[in-house]
Amino acid sequence: MADPQTEETRAPSEWWDVAGWSHFLNSFSMSLNPGKLGLAFLALLFSLVWGMVLDSIWLRAGGGIPETNVTEYALGHIPAAESTAEKQTRVGVFDAWWKSERAAMDGAVTAVRELHFFGGGAPIRPLAIENVFPDVAPAMLGRMLGMVGCVVLMVKISVAVFAVHWLYAILFLGGSLIVWSWLGGAICRMHAVQFAREERVGLNEALSFSGGRLFGGFVAAPLAPLVFIGVLGLILVVGGLFLSIPWVGDILGGIAFGFAIVCGFVIAFATIASVVSAFLFWPAIATDAYDGAAAVLHTVSYVQTRVFRALWYLFVSIVLLCIAWILLWLFVWFALACTHAFVGLTAIRDGGLSQVWTIGEPGRLFGTASRELSARDQTLRFLIAAWVFLTVGLAWAYLVNLWLGFGTVAYFLLRKHVDSIGMSEVATTGPEPEGMAPAAPQEPEIVEVTPPPAQATEREPEPSNDSPANSPERPDDDETKTS
Repeated sequence: MADPQTEETRAPSEWWDVAGWSHFLNSFSMSLNPGKLGLAFLALLFSLVWGMVLDSIWLRAGGGIPETNVTEYALGHIPAAESTAEKQTRVGVFDAWWKSERAAMDGAVTAVRELHFFGGGAPIRPLAIENVFPDVAPAMLGRMLGMVGCVVLMVKISVAVFAVHWLYAILFLGGSLIVWSWLGGAICRMHAVQFAREERVGLNEALSFSGGRLFGGFVAAPLAPLVFIGVLGLILVVGGLFLSIPWVGDILGGIAFGFAIVCGFVIAFATIASVVSAFLFWPAIATDAYDGAAAVLHTVSYVQTRVFRALWYLFVSIVLLCIAWILLWLFVWFALACTHAFVGLTAIRDGGLSQVWTIGEPGRLFGTASRELSARDQTLRFLIAAWVFLTVGLAWAYLVNLWLGFGTVAYFLLRKHVDSIGMSEVATTGPEPEGMAPAAPQEPEIVEVTPPPAQATEREPEPSNDSPANSPERPDDDETKTS
């Protein structure tokens, strides 16, 4: 077992350590663990399949999003009214949501590549074009909104889509949250133990840890702020009913309106604090074995105590993730391009390998066929597409691991600065490591201890023979005295 790292071995220089760069960069290597990649890939695959299943059900029932409203959602706007024309072409909710989010993510990556972190303040409305997903759209988003604006747009897109299609949101987000809490919690646990102790946690142990804290911890943590904000909002809604009562409602409502303003401030603070600290919820549970409510309280208190440091860690995490996105997709594209080039040299067939698989510029890893394919070509194209899909899925899984790793590192750093807890401290509660059976409890052994004989600390003076008090008393002396 490797010895836990000490603080001295983790602090290369003062400014480098204050910024946290060395610890964040450590996440790049931690995220390459095959077990973590497998868990993240399964979580992504579930969300994809679950969204496609729901889209199929919604479209068969005449639901979905009209094509004329897709642009509004992609810009983060809630349409005044969705088109109800019977012949209007509709797309799946998941399909429209994912393409819109992907465009916003590409815009954030473009902004980081061009060093546009806060945008130029240009209006976004000119982006309302017939098709919001052409190649130029991400670049325009990045230049006009900047990295921060694109991240905000991602939130607005989700709010706009799921606020209108709320039943779809409950089913899709509810199912995804359970699966992601289980698998993502296991990834965070593996990150926490590896970062703190340089030990690798087995899949069974990590899944058992997250499964034991699934609903009370990993699922409850993201929901706790929503429930808190919802309760306060419900109180304000109920209080607003009193304003409809003539005179009495006006007077009582006016007197208590100060309480409503206080609730509004609390809702605003809770919303901002939850958004900033959300990426710390799961790492807090994985590191200290908190329940959901305790994890939220601790992370929000860390953000409140070290607000600028927390914002800096969040900013660094987003920037590093965007840089990793750019480098990773360039590397994946180059690897697939090399594969296509060398295999295509000897793939003797009608039209060559490009007939079934074309690869273009970075981001276009699997192009469409140029003509109708035979059964043989379709079979080969399907198999190649499966391998390309697996490659792309593992790339996305690495980015997911990287984001969870950044959150884990940020939690360790904030905990150290706020609570002065060492970087090697991690909760050990949970199942024993793989291959080790728990030790059977032993009866306490009672040992009777006999105290050692007292020893003189100072040597007493030897008795003098001339002293009658110290002379030994003989039996015949008593006889002499008696006579």
